[in-house]
This record gives sequence, structure tokens and C-alpha cells, in this order.
Amino acid sequence: LDRDGATLSGGEKQRVTISRALLGDPEALLLDEPTAALDPPNAAVVVDTISGLRQSRALTIVAATHQPELIRRLGGCLLYLVKGRPETYECIDGVAPTITDGRLRAFLAGERFRATP
Repeated sequence: LDRDGATLSGGEKQRVTISRALLGDPEALLLDEPTAALDPPNAAVVVDTISGLRQSRALTIVAATHQPELIRRLGGCLLYLVKGRPETYECIDGVAPTITDGRLRAFLAGERFRATP
């Protein structure tokens, strides 16, 4: 509270932004690339924060991301878009989820694939 916002790290800024969004006790949190431009340690802190909020507040998280790790950690239902079009939809909650779509499985493994023609 006693620091100028310009002196905060990227991860600190992300956490402040998430905190501000939670002040109104929302039912859902909309996130656009919440770990973009963060180094791995700060990205991990932000992912842990979001994951904890999802569990402790039963908060619905709607996130746009290119980061498979964020998706793996948060779980839930996924709508995978390629070039703005829905390609697949699956729910992956659980310790060892079964992912039936090969493209989604490849993405979560860190591989890239091309949109279907």
C-alpha cells in the first residue's frame, strides 16, 4: 500500500489487479492472458492465486490463455479456439483427467497444432 504502482513487478501488478477485481465479491472472474509477460516464478504465483480462489470461493474463472500450464492447473471445462473458431470442448477436472480430443491433449502437452481445414 505504501509503494508507487510503477515500482511493482509484473507478478505484483497482476496480483493487485486480481485483488481489485475481487473487491466486489464477484461470482466470476474474467482473465485475459493472466500470466502473459511474467517470468516463471511470478507466473507460478499468479496461477497458484487463481487456483486457490477458484477452490476457496467457488469462483467461476473464464480465462483466455496460450499457456497450457495455466489450463492444467485450473482444470474445469475448456473451449479450445483456433483462429477464433471453436475446435473442441472438454472438461478436465480431476487428478488424472481423460482427454479424448488429440489436439487438446497435444496442446496441454505443450505441442502446437494447425487448425483443421
